[in-house]
Amino acid sequence: MGIVAERLRIPNVAPGVRDEDIVALVKRYSGLEGKAARHVEVDGGRPAIIVQFADVPRETVEKLALRFEGMYWNGRVLSASRIPRF
Repeated sequence: MGIVAERLRIPNVAPGVRDEDIVALVKRYSGLEGKAARHVEVDGGRPAIIVQFADVPRETVEKLALRFEGMYWNGRVLSASRIPRF
C-alpha cells in the first residue's frame, strides 16, 4: 500500500487562529510540513482545523494525533484525530 495524503482534525481551537499558527504548531511538535486545509465548525459551533499532509504514512499521523491529545494551546485544551479514508 502506497503513501497517500493524510489528514488530521484538530477540534476546539480558539476563534481567530490562523492557518499559519496551526502549521507552525504541527511543525514544532512533529517536524512535519502540513497545510491547514480548512476550518470547520463541529460540536455546536466549536471550530476545528483540518491539516493535510502529503507523503506521510498513516501511522505517523496517528502518532501525531496522540501527541496533541490533551495539549493546552492558545487558551484551549486540544484533541486530535486522523481522518480515516473511505
